[in-house]
Amino acid sequence: MNPYSDGHVLRIRLFRIRHGITLRELSAQSGITVQRINCIERTEFSLTPGSRERILCALEAILHSRIQNTAIALRDFQCERERLFDVVMEKAEGGQDASK
Repeated sequence: MNPYSDGHVLRIRLFRIRHGITLRELSAQSGITVQRINCIERTEFSLTPGSRERILCALEAILHSRIQNTAIALRDFQCERERLFDVVMEKAEGGQDASK
């Protein structure tokens, strides 16, 4: 099989997208220069409607995953902020009770 065939390049691109691998990391792992990988992905690979759809689906899945992780982190932050606020308020109330 030609390693630079459309299907092979699409699989590499999808793998890179799904796993967040940069061209530099792929270059270091494969021993192929960044310029050559970029050339393979951009000029030797013509996107078909099907391959475009697969790439867009992979990007959408990554986006949804990042949104979900961000939402979880935000919820954790808000819960921790509320917990700390409650602790501060309890200490302030305890200080006022002691001064009476």
